[in-house]
Amino acid sequence: TSAPEDPSLALPEGYRLFEYRIDSVLGQGGFGITYMATDVNLNSKVAVKEYLPEQFAYRTTTKTISARASEDLDFYQHGLESFLVEARTLATFRHPNIVRVARFFEANNTAYMVLEYERGQSFRGWWESNKNIREERLLELLLPLIEGLGVVHRSGFLHRDIKPDNVIVRDSDGTLVLLDFGAARSTAPTEGEEASIVTPGYVPVEQ
Repeated sequence: TSAPEDPSLALPEGYRLFEYRIDSVLGQGGFGITYMATDVNLNSKVAVKEYLPEQFAYRTTTKTISARASEDLDFYQHGLESFLVEARTLATFRHPNIVRVARFFEANNTAYMVLEYERGQSFRGWWESNKNIREERLLELLLPLIEGLGVVHRSGFLHRDIKPDNVIVRDSDGTLVLLDFGAARSTAPTEGEEASIVTPGYVPVEQ
């Protein structure tokens, strides 16, 4: 028999994951939840991303994650492995315009990524009030982001989901940061590569 389901999908405020205390939910999608959290040892804010594909898994009353059915288990495990690959990939990048992974770990029968917390707004939201920006200024903003993407490509990976919602405009200095490498894959050819969630209009048609 499966464990009873917790109707509240997100971890509650105050929940502890090692030295990280959950403060609030920053965002929630079909494959995971991102929290605002506090590193209680350093007294600093971080973002914590949790793998939770809600169509195929649920949170039990003990806060662990479980596949919804036996036929969902393989999908869940494969997604968990991909999530950890994303974490390892991001952890190797060191560039001011690429979000930095400080740590990743497994707990609650799932996995978590601890990211530097970037204060700002999405490029999509920023663009609504900055559509009249000069082309020269726009290029000044975009070129460092493209240089960061070059670091990703030279490491042998493709992001595959670059879109306005995955770029943050920092509050501090207006620079851009590329987020969410959940669709990233190695450029090395692989047999039987799985399908991935893509955003129409922002990915090559062959994906």
